[in-house]
Amino acid sequence: MFRRHRNRKGGEMSAEASLARAEADRAAQERKRAAEQQVKAKLDRLADADEDELAGLFRQAFTAGSR
Repeated sequence: MFRRHRNRKGGEMSAEASLARAEADRAAQERKRAAEQQVKAKLDRLADADEDELAGLFRQAFTAGSR
């Protein structure tokens, strides 16, 4: 019915393969973290600009009524 794969062991990785997999996973995680930090930095800059704009509008609104 199905062909047996005689070269396969019970799903175990060799030590070298395991180390290579772990290093590849770590490198992928570092790339992901670097990309996330760039996006977070851009979002923080946008939020700061919006907060500055809102603060200016509030100052105008509150100081205009006191004159």
